[in-house]
Amino acid sequence: MLAGLVGEVGKKLPGPLTKNLGLFSALGAEGFQKYVNKSWKLFLSEKNAKYWMEASLACSIRSAVAQIKSLVAMRELKKKAANALEAMSWTNQIKECLDSTVALAESAKLAYEKAMLDMAEAKSQIAILTKKLEDTMNAQKIAIEALEAANGEKHRLRNEASARQEEILKLKTILEECPKGRVEAENINDSVIDEKEDLAKKL
Repeated sequence: MLAGLVGEVGKKLPGPLTKNLGLFSALGAEGFQKYVNKSWKLFLSEKNAKYWMEASLACSIRSAVAQIKSLVAMRELKKKAANALEAMSWTNQIKECLDSTVALAESAKLAYEKAMLDMAEAKSQIAILTKKLEDTMNAQKIAIEALEAANGEKHRLRNEASARQEEILKLKTILEECPKGRVEAENINDSVIDEKEDLAKKL
């Protein structure tokens, strides 16, 4: 932009000053000042005084443009710095989120491992209880079979006792018909009573 302004000023300058403005554009303010110090007679002449003022104006414009560019660059740098800080903040938040996720994953892993151990222990306890239940059921089955056998034996003994009692009663009746057999019948009766008591104790 400034080079264009200097070029426009240079087009309006006659004679050697056009060359000098070209040098000003090429050398910059410091380099051009050195050149002016060497050629002060030319630029201090009345003929070139007006053009020198225009050149000074162009130098001021160039300096102002440089300052504006510097301000724009600083503003862009501030924006980039703000964006960088914001990005860093987001990065920290993402890192915290990832750390939290990793911690949760570790906790979940430990909980899963504990659950597996508890499940294995529960399976072991279930197996033990199942074995005890099977043993209890087998013992109950054996007890039922023994009870059934005892009931069968009880009925058999009861039937046998009833049969023997009938036989004894028949025998007692026969003996009572004979005078000499009454005493024996009474003895048999006592024997039957004792046998009944023994049988009752067994049952």
